[in-house]
Amino acid sequence: MKITSILAILALLSLTAKAQTAGINKNYDAKLAKELNADDGMKKYVLVILKTGSKSDFPKATRDRIFQGHMVNMTAWLMPVN
Repeated sequence: MKITSILAILALLSLTAKAQTAGINKNYDAKLAKELNADDGMKKYVLVILKTGSKSDFPKATRDRIFQGHMVNMTAWLMPVN
């Protein structure tokens, strides 16, 4: 039982060591990565799932005003001012 446990631990350690070395890219070009600003980290994305609410009886003027404000917010968020 003791030997089996030791062998299992050694097998797991060897798998994690293999997994860590598998991610090294031998074709990595540091100069190209710097030129393209590729090492700034991963890009962040936001997933939004919209659900229709229960209140849908807004007057047309109110609905248009809400939608216009929503589009202004989306445009400002998608196209930040430099």
